[in-house]
Amino acid sequence: MEQHKGLRNAAYVCQKLALFGGVLWIINVVLFFVQYFSAGMQWPNFRVFVEGYGGGIIAAIIPILLIYASGGVINLLLKIEENTRK
Repeated sequence: MEQHKGLRNAAYVCQKLALFGGVLWIINVVLFFVQYFSAGMQWPNFRVFVEGYGGGIIAAIIPILLIYASGGVINLLLKIEENTRK
């Protein structure tokens, strides 16, 4: 008998969603550097470029990590519950 199937599914979805978000984040980072290097690496404009676009890249990784961690916490709590039942 499978207990807590909904929680296991929620943990699975959280972790897979975070992995998908991570892939999109990596693509976004690559596009960021391609756009920067194709502009001829103009250093005076780099600060404005990073403030406008780079900050979003840095801030976008935090929710991805939190979603992945929440899936891990759900799995951990389910393992603890399973262990205490034994």
